[in-house]
Amino acid sequence: MSQKALIVDDTKLICDIFSQQLVACGFQARSCNSLDDTINIVQVWQPDVVFLDLRMPGHDGFAVIEQLHAKFSAPPKVIAVSGEASGLVRLQVEEAGFAGFLVKPFRIAQVLAILKKVLAE
Repeated sequence: MSQKALIVDDTKLICDIFSQQLVACGFQARSCNSLDDTINIVQVWQPDVVFLDLRMPGHDGFAVIEQLHAKFSAPPKVIAVSGEASGLVRLQVEEAGFAGFLVKPFRIAQVLAILKKVLAE
């Protein structure tokens, strides 16, 4: 059975393209754009990994990962995704418990490399 990846981003086009690329690489993929949807999908579908945009209207990725860690005893691996790559953001990502960090714009080779690392842990 293929591994499951959830993409959480407020831009539908990013979700669609990202999902298509992951499916082409052998993953099952779903996407959503809200905290409530993320929690529900994780609970029901149980993805192996979540790609989580850090900046979304209404909430940010830091609030989402906090909720995932609070609600699930064994949450999926969560990879932060952001267009901002400053040292401060990287430190915040590390301290929040993300398994990895992907900087926009990215190539599928970068996604596969971080997936290999994160899912092997």
